[in-house]
Amino acid sequence: MTDETALRSTTTVDWRAGAAAGAGGAIGAAARWAVGIGLDVEAASTGAFPWHTFVVNALGCLAIGVVAGRLVDPIARAFVLTGILGGFTTFSAFAVEANDLADADRAGIAAGYVVASLVVGVGAALLGRAWSDRT
Repeated sequence: MTDETALRSTTTVDWRAGAAAGAGGAIGAAARWAVGIGLDVEAASTGAFPWHTFVVNALGCLAIGVVAGRLVDPIARAFVLTGILGGFTTFSAFAVEANDLADADRAGIAAGYVVASLVVGVGAALLGRAWSDRT
């Protein structure tokens, strides 16, 4: 028996978690889209700061900090953390927008966006976790 076969024979997959993550992802992605429409911001390729992505990532990090320690059920975690909040936040858009800013000769804004996103994101997750631990 190969290592891969041994792994498959001892690992069970609960497909309900995958379905929950998918359903949650649809909700999170729709919410992210709504925030972008609500903020009515220009794309980073124009040189404007990408507020929509910054806001959803900061809010998502705060929410993940709040709920990560509270959810133990694997289906609930898949639905909320991987699905809703994973669909709401977006690292890929962050990376593309940082590159778009640099390509638009806005290197200072790109650097500020990267630093601010990391500091605010990690800080928001820590704040959410601290708040969750106190309540």
